[in-house]
Amino acid sequence: MIVVTGAAGFVGRAVHARLNDAGHAVLALTHGGSFQPGEGEVSLDLNDPRHYASLGHYCRAADTLVHLAGLMPVTLAPGDDGDHRPRAAAQDFSGIYQSNVVMTARLLEFALSVGIRHVVFASSQAVYGLPSTTVVTEDTPSAPLEHYAASKVAGEIMLALWARGHGRKVTILRFPGVWGEGRDNGVVRALCRQAIGDGQLRVGAEYPLPFDVIHREDVAAAFKAALGRPGENCRTYNVATGEPCSLTRLAQDVAELVPRCRVETFGVPQPDIVLNSTRAAAELGWRARPRRERLAEYIEHLRRHPVHA
Repeated sequence: MIVVTGAAGFVGRAVHARLNDAGHAVLALTHGGSFQPGEGEVSLDLNDPRHYASLGHYCRAADTLVHLAGLMPVTLAPGDDGDHRPRAAAQDFSGIYQSNVVMTARLLEFALSVGIRHVVFASSQAVYGLPSTTVVTEDTPSAPLEHYAASKVAGEIMLALWARGHGRKVTILRFPGVWGEGRDNGVVRALCRQAIGDGQLRVGAEYPLPFDVIHREDVAAAFKAALGRPGENCRTYNVATGEPCSLTRLAQDVAELVPRCRVETFGVPQPDIVLNSTRAAAELGWRARPRRERLAEYIEHLRRHPVHA
């Protein structure tokens, strides 16, 4: 059995569906204030230690935990005194670390108690911060710019220690912003809607920000591929198209797919980055579809569903 936290989220729904379609037995954990079991699903509060005793009854056959749950508030502001590098802005520190670090620690303790041997963890491109190199590999040092990214770094360290200390396997997937059909917000949707609507895209920022995106179905496929990862201990993978990306480049890609669409930029020049994913291709057999292919299909989808897509 595979236990999936955050199964009701945008990524979680796609991962859950992909695993079900592959014939895996899945227990979906969704967020709720009280412990409520259902058919193939349990609603609970993973921040509440009292709920874990009840959860154990439903996880006796579990061998893998896919951990997607957590908070994702990325709050940045321009740098001070002429420094264009972004800095962490005010946010709920305790809530972020409670849900992304303390909750993960509780889940790891629970995993030991029920015999789970493999954890697949959703991390983020944000752990790299503002890297000094254009091509970002899994060996690029972590340098978080804000507290969400810092919480992911803390989670990764904790998972690596857990794997080594208890003879378990951990697979960490670092992916950028996720987009796709069924999401009614986000940069990709806004750019595509604007391109279809008035044919004018205006993009920019007050600070340089490494930026990349990946389609939800490619992320779901990566989680499925990670289940069969060879080897033991802890291993980290970038999950991305492997193509150069920036906010400006993304806007240009969209504009080239919509006739007579134009791009206007403002603010600080945005850096191109390549989130290298050759390790995932070599070891997991996973590859994302090219970004332009996904965008072309998505633009056509939005044209067919102009209101609720």
